[in-house]
Amino acid sequence: MDGQAEDIDSAQLPGVVNLYVWPHLGHIRLARLTPEDVEKMGRVLAESGKSGNTQRLARTILRRALGQAERRAYVARNVVALTDAPAVKVDERPVLTPEQAKQLFDALHDDRLLPSYVVAIHTGLRQGELLALRWSDVDLGAGTLTVTGTLDRKIRQRTDPKTDKSRRAVPLTPQAMEALQVHQVRQNLEGTQGGDDLVFTSARGTALYDSNIRKHWHRVSANLGLPSMPWHNLRHSAATIMLAQGVPIEVVSRVFGHASIRITADIYGHVSPETNRQAADAMSKALR
Repeated sequence: MDGQAEDIDSAQLPGVVNLYVWPHLGHIRLARLTPEDVEKMGRVLAESGKSGNTQRLARTILRRALGQAERRAYVARNVVALTDAPAVKVDERPVLTPEQAKQLFDALHDDRLLPSYVVAIHTGLRQGELLALRWSDVDLGAGTLTVTGTLDRKIRQRTDPKTDKSRRAVPLTPQAMEALQVHQVRQNLEGTQGGDDLVFTSARGTALYDSNIRKHWHRVSANLGLPSMPWHNLRHSAATIMLAQGVPIEVVSRVFGHASIRITADIYGHVSPETNRQAADAMSKALR
């Protein structure tokens, strides 16, 4: 299974298929597709300079399509599942360090979008999950939020979570709880809660869309000299910080709503050496 499997945006599908899958595999009959054909597609993409992330995206979309075909008995097996995913280099996925995250929070101390950044980095929610979050999904007394939907950026409507494991309860840190409490008071004073019970809204009380926060993020990060990266990498930042602090990878996998722990390991395997060292140090201390 591919590390990118849980983070594909539906708006990406047509472009990825037309650019990276169809030119290499479109001439092959579905029933005659082999693992070697998939591996050849990956080699050609790599030789043409496409990044590991792009290669993963192409094969993940192909794997999903073949998974549907297999369930409907159009093919006997999903040949993508029989191949190894290309490695993604760490430097292809920049993330924020804890110090940079604190710098971001400090700089946005009076910005109405600050709570969205605090919740995103403290919980690792996907962008669509964050934008679809409703106050009825938040339990400040229990210190949790529940992912019950996602905002489809293509149709700009709230839809069901991507998978069963995407529908999950996520614990809130004290900082995230405080940010939400302050935000709720501010939203009530402004009268910007809107009729959809959304937690994060525009200054007019309307739904926020990916374009709103994407522009805000790029402007703020450029002004602060933070790494140039898409908003989605805030999710990767959250996972990297959790793992570096010794949070077990299976716990991160549950919090992030990945379909399996293998996805988490594929995406964040580069953090494992640090985590492994912490495990070794803990054993040494315990048995000294």
